[in-house]
Amino acid sequence: MPPSEDTSTPSALAFQLIAALDLYRTDLDALEKRGTEASSECLAALPLGLTVIRLKCAPFAALRACYVEFLIGHSELVFLLGEGGGHADASRGKHGSLLVAAQRRRAGNLMRLALEPLAAHDAANDATLARDVPGEQH
Repeated sequence: MPPSEDTSTPSALAFQLIAALDLYRTDLDALEKRGTEASSECLAALPLGLTVIRLKCAPFAALRACYVEFLIGHSELVFLLGEGGGHADASRGKHGSLLVAAQRRRAGNLMRLALEPLAAHDAANDATLARDVPGEQH
């Protein structure tokens, strides 16, 4: 891997986390479109991104509490939609829609928190660029 593609910096990890959360939200959208007839493939796709999200959240202490809330919400969603093979009555369907919406909000909260390391990195780069501009007095 070329040095310019370092994936271990906080900004690289934050960018990867945002991408993983975006994919998770896309999977949530697909799940919601299927409604109460959520297939096992649709439910199975959600946890695949959880490992990546967990690994990308781990270095950021500020994300831990939000990640735990996200993980609990995911567990509730999978439990509700997974019981009974995805065949739900009307009350479970409405509750499932509420859980999907809440989980989408939790993913959005994690995305917003993950933007902070990127913003800090951009601010540091801007300061470096401003300092390095020839002819400028500092």
